[in-house]
Amino acid sequence: MISRLFQIVYKLMDCPQMTAKELAAEVGVSERTIYRDVEKLSLAGIPIYANQGKNGGIALLPNYVLDKTVLSDDEKKKILESLNALSSLNTNFNIEETGDFDSLKSFLGDSKGFYDWLEVEFSTWGNRVQDENLFNILKSGILNRQVLKIEYASFNSEISERKIKPLKICFKNESWYLYAFCLLRNDYRFFKFSRIHRVEKLEESFTPEITGKVLPKMSEQYANNLGSQTRVIVEVDSKLSWRAFDELEILEHLENGNLRCAVNIPDISWGISYLLSFGSGIKVIEPDSVKNMLLQEIEKMLKNAK
Repeated sequence: MISRLFQIVYKLMDCPQMTAKELAAEVGVSERTIYRDVEKLSLAGIPIYANQGKNGGIALLPNYVLDKTVLSDDEKKKILESLNALSSLNTNFNIEETGDFDSLKSFLGDSKGFYDWLEVEFSTWGNRVQDENLFNILKSGILNRQVLKIEYASFNSEISERKIKPLKICFKNESWYLYAFCLLRNDYRFFKFSRIHRVEKLEESFTPEITGKVLPKMSEQYANNLGSQTRVIVEVDSKLSWRAFDELEILEHLENGNLRCAVNIPDISWGISYLLSFGSGIKVIEPDSVKNMLLQEIEKMLKNAK
């Protein structure tokens, strides 16, 4: 309805007077609905009126003008680009589909298509519907201040049930995270989307303890939530250099074409599995404790393969 009301006002700003029949055809509703919309707009303070008779129609007061000249060309472009970027991040709202965007582009004078500069796809290749459902539930919990119940897998694959107060959705290192207050740990935590197995909205609402304060940046809080980390130095085969550049800290380009890299492992059991995912394309240089654990895991794998 808000979209339709905006369209009516915009069309009347462009045309001094239109009949209810003309407006109804333009926005795709009945004439009766148009008259109800006119009443709503009038109650909202918009100077709109209807004249009866042969030459009557619906119009705005002549002095009602939305001044677009107060915005520079650069500001108009930024508004359109920002709206499109917001649309890319919001799975329940596509401004292109509302009909408002064409009106905004026309009103702000966009003719070069500067607005379409960003597209964000947060879902994985195989679980688009599942990822979108999770995203929408978490977003709803944040906006409505609603307590959520989730099943979450920790680094060591233990599944725990938690009640959380969702605060912010974050993106870091190719992954989506939920920043929330965990009632189980009685502290703020980051929860990786891919480890949230189930989520349920509860009737319980909450008021954020940090109301009025700026939420901490992920870069400032993430390391604290991970706890102590083990720094591992590795040599990565040149054939896997693409992965090293994506995931590791590059320390040195070796003469043989390999890369000397570093990785901070927050959990040893997870870290061993991660290192093994490189197969024979990685060599652990230090620390010795990680080298020994890696060898033990390989021995177990060999035993299981027999």
